[in-house]
Amino acid sequence: MATAGSRIIGPTTIASTNNSTLYTSTAVTTDVKSIIISNTTALDAWISMAINGTAATAANCFVYQHVIPAAGVWTWDGFLWMASGDTFQAQMQTASALQITASGITQ
Repeated sequence: MATAGSRIIGPTTIASTNNSTLYTSTAVTTDVKSIIISNTTALDAWISMAINGTAATAANCFVYQHVIPAAGVWTWDGFLWMASGDTFQAQMQTASALQITASGITQ
């Protein structure tokens, strides 16, 4: 089976403070390798992220209410395995404050 590295999310603005599904894995597996979030406002803003559960619930999150400073950038590097049909969820404090881009390897 071939593998391919690609951008899987964005760059996109998280437009709502409600939980949002940003990505649904359609590959057999997706390995999220990098998430870059930039705050395009003059105020600090937090983000929560989860796999297969609402990011509004702390118990579901792999990142919970991480603060990104005003005009700041935060990079998450790691290994986050997703099966086909798994969803990537995010919730933020302030609508349209954060831009998110994620890359990974799909198989």
